[in-house]
Amino acid sequence: MRDGLSAVADVTVWSESVDFQTLGTLFPDALLQQPEKVDFAAMVLGPDDELVTDAGILLAPRDNVVFELGLFMGHLGPQRTFMVVPSGGVQVKILSDLAGMIWAKYRPPARMADAVKKISEGIERNSRRNVLAYDGPPSVHEFKTTLLNEARRLWQRNEHVTVWNFALDMSATWAPMYESLVEPKIRNLTCVQ
Repeated sequence: MRDGLSAVADVTVWSESVDFQTLGTLFPDALLQQPEKVDFAAMVLGPDDELVTDAGILLAPRDNVVFELGLFMGHLGPQRTFMVVPSGGVQVKILSDLAGMIWAKYRPPARMADAVKKISEGIERNSRRNVLAYDGPPSVHEFKTTLLNEARRLWQRNEHVTVWNFALDMSATWAPMYESLVEPKIRNLTCVQ
């Protein structure tokens, strides 16, 4: 799959990421940081395990793959997280919450061409806006300096600053602005929640 997707993306197989190669790194901690570092994710839900149910024996993907699918989908959204399942005679048990999703299909054991085509189309359709230059924070957790610098730049030009808050954690968003709001000379700031 990596070779096929390399035409539209820089592909990193998670097990080859430097984050998972560093001695002393705890795997869960490294895994939880991964959604912040990628724009898209593809999870192959293969027929890896047998699941004994009252309906008989079913083939099922590994639990960790289903967890990782949810982790990335929760952070990146369903349009940027691709589920790849086998087609043809091989069927895997899919969680009922995911059964309504449209997924990419492949023919086991390794014929991924159809899935690669569908994922490539999804990446192209949902790619980020073309940005020529970006000097903002590398993470949403480091926005304070960038936000305040931009406000100060506009204030120096005697321009009004409006901050629209779309964050779920209001205290994390507004706390950095408090530094500027307590300055008596600052009066041209509007905060919209």
